[in-house]
Amino acid sequence: MDAAGLVYEGRWSGTDGDPAHNAAGQLVTAAHIATYNSGNVGTALLGTFTTGAPTSAARGALVQPLAELATRHSIDPLQQKVGYVNPVNGATWSGPAVSGHRDWAATACPPGGVPHAQPPAIRADVAALMG
Repeated sequence: MDAAGLVYEGRWSGTDGDPAHNAAGQLVTAAHIATYNSGNVGTALLGTFTTGAPTSAARGALVQPLAELATRHSIDPLQQKVGYVNPVNGATWSGPAVSGHRDWAATACPPGGVPHAQPPAIRADVAALMG
């Protein structure tokens, strides 16, 4: 998602018009968090946020696909503890259903850190959009 709210598909999933899923409806494996790439989806905001937050357009562009994915996969975005098992290598993780990159690994991402404080509000916005 860029500052204008344009959404890009990072790992191409085909021409069927179903982002993040292949023609069989399965999630496409990306490369967003080492050891945990299979069986989940990563989203990214483009930019560096050392002194400011993402634009409202970028924030809206983030919340919309998260709500769509959560609805499709019956995920409660407000759930604070879910268990994840990588379907390929068996790696496990436990944390919020909608989480940030730093929840999965020690990293400086997102650049600047301002978005890292926003997941509670993002979860609430996703839940509200889901109705």
